[in-house]
Amino acid sequence: MFKYALKLNIRQLSRHKALMGIQVAGLVVGFTTLLLAAYYLSYETGFDKFHKEGDRLYRLLLVEEGDGAVVTSPNLYPALETVLEEEYPQLESVAKVMYSPGGGGILTSFANDERQVLRDDINAISLAPDFFDIFSLPIRQGDISRLSEPFTAMISSTLAQEIYGHTDVVGKEFTEDDGHSYQIVGVFDPWEQQSHFAFELIKSYESIGARHGVDFHQNSWSWARMKFYIKLAAGVKEEKVSEALKTALSKFNPITSVGDSQYIQIQNVKDIYLYSDFNNNGWLQKANSRLLAVAVVAVIILIVSWVNAINISVALALEKIRAQGIQKTLGLSSTQLFLQRAIGHLFIHTIAVLMALTCFQLLKPWLNELAQIPSSFRFDFSTLSLLLLLWIVGLLMITLSSSMLVSRVSIGNALKDKLSQQVTSAGLVSKGLGTFQLIISLSFLLAVSVVWKQTRHLELTDRGIATENILVVKGPRAFDYESFSERPDIIKAEWMNIPGVLKVASSYAIPGSHISTYGIRPVGQPEHSNVPIAEHQVDHNFLSLYGHELLAGRFFSKDYPADDHGVVLTASAISFLFPELPFETVLGRKITSPEEEYQRTIIGIVADYHQLGPGEPYLPTAFVLDSESRGFYSIAYQTQDLSILEASIKSRFNELFKGNVYHSFYLSDYYDQLFARETRAIELLGLLTVVALILSVSGICSVLLLSLQHRLKELSIRKVLGASRTQLYAVVSKTHFWQLVLAVLLIVPVTYWYLSQWLNQYAVRIDISWLDILQPIVFTACLLLLAIYFTISKTLSANPSEVLNKE
Repeated sequence: MFKYALKLNIRQLSRHKALMGIQVAGLVVGFTTLLLAAYYLSYETGFDKFHKEGDRLYRLLLVEEGDGAVVTSPNLYPALETVLEEEYPQLESVAKVMYSPGGGGILTSFANDERQVLRDDINAISLAPDFFDIFSLPIRQGDISRLSEPFTAMISSTLAQEIYGHTDVVGKEFTEDDGHSYQIVGVFDPWEQQSHFAFELIKSYESIGARHGVDFHQNSWSWARMKFYIKLAAGVKEEKVSEALKTALSKFNPITSVGDSQYIQIQNVKDIYLYSDFNNNGWLQKANSRLLAVAVVAVIILIVSWVNAINISVALALEKIRAQGIQKTLGLSSTQLFLQRAIGHLFIHTIAVLMALTCFQLLKPWLNELAQIPSSFRFDFSTLSLLLLLWIVGLLMITLSSSMLVSRVSIGNALKDKLSQQVTSAGLVSKGLGTFQLIISLSFLLAVSVVWKQTRHLELTDRGIATENILVVKGPRAFDYESFSERPDIIKAEWMNIPGVLKVASSYAIPGSHISTYGIRPVGQPEHSNVPIAEHQVDHNFLSLYGHELLAGRFFSKDYPADDHGVVLTASAISFLFPELPFETVLGRKITSPEEEYQRTIIGIVADYHQLGPGEPYLPTAFVLDSESRGFYSIAYQTQDLSILEASIKSRFNELFKGNVYHSFYLSDYYDQLFARETRAIELLGLLTVVALILSVSGICSVLLLSLQHRLKELSIRKVLGASRTQLYAVVSKTHFWQLVLAVLLIVPVTYWYLSQWLNQYAVRIDISWLDILQPIVFTACLLLLAIYFTISKTLSANPSEVLNKE
């Protein structure tokens, strides 16, 4: 039975090479797209799912509310640990950590047997042994209890191998740029699976206090810098713990940055990567939108490929209905005929899946590079099970669709080719599925055109500051602090002597980077009047170098020594602090922090600018003067030979700051990285749209090719009666024209509403015009009509007398 059915389908494949090729190609594209999307989604949604008892592991979040402002942060007060351990029996374990991704700017010196190795890019975490009561970590050597001592550390096996060439490093030491040395007391293997925080170096938590000779890292209710992780007691519900912790801060009244209300929320560790950023960079709503878009598009493309396969299988089933009628008269049962069709579809599906797996393996390196997925990542079992289930669903859908139509044909009608009812039913199904394909294609085209236009709009939006022709150099970590404080401008003066350098400024943040936010209010106002303002520490040249627009007052100047206690605010900061007051009346007023430790006089107001990219809201900012700021040096230049300029800048840096690692980049490149995700998303979405459009049009054309065989007599008679080629083309195209009209009426309102909602998440957005809607419609119509023309041109060229003689 299997061998006979296989032969029949191979014959049909050879007889209809083009149609079967379209069917197989469509399934290959659908399965390949699904595999790539599943691979990407499996990685993105798989963070921190490997932890033992992960359903009981949570991170704490601090939520501050006031005057309509809500600030959510994973940073909490060190003193909270004692409260949680003593007053909340619902918690089995509590651990606080300080995480420094990329080294936190700390310069670390390792001495191996041959040379000294300087690194300032190591992901480090400070923790106590209680961390291992919550998270398990493979320990190769050493004793984790030693992490209760100050200036002890554990190093990952990969970092040890990289620096020392081996992992037998217990007892060795490394030194940080503040002069403190740490003894390596253990070696651990890093987690193989993806996690929201990856670290190569563990430093003891007690080292934080020992470095400064204080205990604020244990009992402070104002220094909110620690991340807290908890493990719920067995059987305790998340909702009860969440409700109980909301009052954990009430009797301690920590100083708030925003308003006068703050409370604790909990977040499962599995949700951290997708729903928030570990370093308080804000909720990643757009990341979730992108993942959802990828999933939806991949599934839709698979469905479109199924629709193509269903259309072609139904048409081919009707073509060979007479042969199946003969088989029935010879004694074949309906079950045997169904199995015959199922074997044929299984054969086609197997070929498609094998080809899709090959395409997936070829495209996986490209996707790894695009999405920054480690090459070692593999599918998990649940994802593979889901893919297998979808493959079975598709096979059953395609097999049943043709079988249900054919099963209603009696033997007599099959032998006489009396299939008018079945042809009508098949035609209706084909039209419905064709309309669905056009709906999908139109929605994709509309989405891509609007997303592309919005991204281009963001790229071209005036950023409010200069970003071109600026080289940024990361500041030094190891140097003589006393000498530097006496002459903080020495490196700037050296660089100013280089031909092509126009101006040099220093700061602790640059455009595109995140700035720490504090609660600020006018002097004399109560604490609940605090509003979140970003504090940007800059030198005298920073505002002028970046071309900030001065609206009132002045910039910082060395002619005014009191500027050390001055502040320049952005327009949005003024609107928060002094609503409805004219700018001129605000100058000279004072603002203060929650502790009233610092009071600053407003000396200037500048226009708002896009610190975090045009897609984000304006960031209310307070520029404060710090002539010794050295986090970043911004160098404005004008030269034709950038290689000579940068070599001179690097040379001066290495001469003045020996023992440091030189890092530089062009600000325009750094700032443009803010659009990198959006750009990649558009490229991927655009590619998928082209795939969906080609699948839809090819599917419609393949069904049209088969349907023309049933209409040859009708078209030939029309031709004999004087119908022109254009009239015949119009007759054939009319159905598809109305399909397109119906698709437009169904999808445009829905797509318009969805895209409008999507655009609302951007501070700077475009308005969707009728031209934006009309262009994809016209493009689809032209492509569809052109494809139909080439599909039927050969048929319409046939000699009508030959066709009628055959009939």
